[in-house]
Amino acid sequence: MQEGGPAAVAVIQDEPVTVEAEVQEIVGPFAFTVGEDDTLILSATEPAVDKGDDVLVTGIVRSFVVADAVETVP
Repeated sequence: MQEGGPAAVAVIQDEPVTVEAEVQEIVGPFAFTVGEDDTLILSATEPAVDKGDDVLVTGIVRSFVVADAVETVP
């Protein structure tokens, strides 16, 4: 499998993946980043994680566009 970059993301877009990585930053109550490339993880529930924790995350790969997210927030 390819590693990193837009081509790799295109291959796994809308596919389920499992990632094992270290929490890099807590972005908010339902979001944090993992790995060296700061992959954003969004959760439907508030995860019990702290910076530096090793996590195993399973989910669907989606593109994230800030402008789109802002438009959907009431």
